[in-house]
Amino acid sequence: MIDEGYTKFQCEWIEGPAPQHPDLDALLNTRNLLFKRGWIGYDSLHKVGFGNVSLRTSEQRIFISGTQTGHHTWLTAAHLCEVLAARPEQNHVKCLGPLPASSETMTHMTLYDLHPTIKAVLHIHEQTMWKMGLSQLPQTGGRVPYGTPEMANEIRRVYNDQAWQDQGLLVMAGHEDGILAFGPDLATATRLLLDWENQSVE
Repeated sequence: MIDEGYTKFQCEWIEGPAPQHPDLDALLNTRNLLFKRGWIGYDSLHKVGFGNVSLRTSEQRIFISGTQTGHHTWLTAAHLCEVLAARPEQNHVKCLGPLPASSETMTHMTLYDLHPTIKAVLHIHEQTMWKMGLSQLPQTGGRVPYGTPEMANEIRRVYNDQAWQDQGLLVMAGHEDGILAFGPDLATATRLLLDWENQSVE
């Protein structure tokens, strides 16, 4: 049974209008580019979406794609929400917007908490890149489920054990095909994925 697309934390969702911020166009454009490449999408066999994107603005506001939006060819602000708080130790996320936050919100928030220079997080699925990453990139444990306090702790462990923050790529060994890219902006995180794709097909 595929373990993807389901929210595992307690989500305190405050339903509200589509978020507004001048940086959201860049976030949406990045997400739609990743969709076109097949790195974000929808598994019709198991009927679940996969992949998500988030952004931390200069005002320290964090926006993320909503849960189960992978099947949308083109996302708009109506498919985003603002994360107001994340407490991994309580398995709790609070968000505001038209949709509840992505099932990977806690993972994204853990990365943002690790270093103030991390401003963008992209979570994609691609098998070839993932398999190569298992032997060459920092990775979380193979038995650690996504979107959980355990994953948050695992990301902190990897961060403390390895100097990977400058590399900006992380393989989720227990989340098949799952890769995280992060950096100081969306363009940098996207470029890391594109460069890794080029290496994986050489």
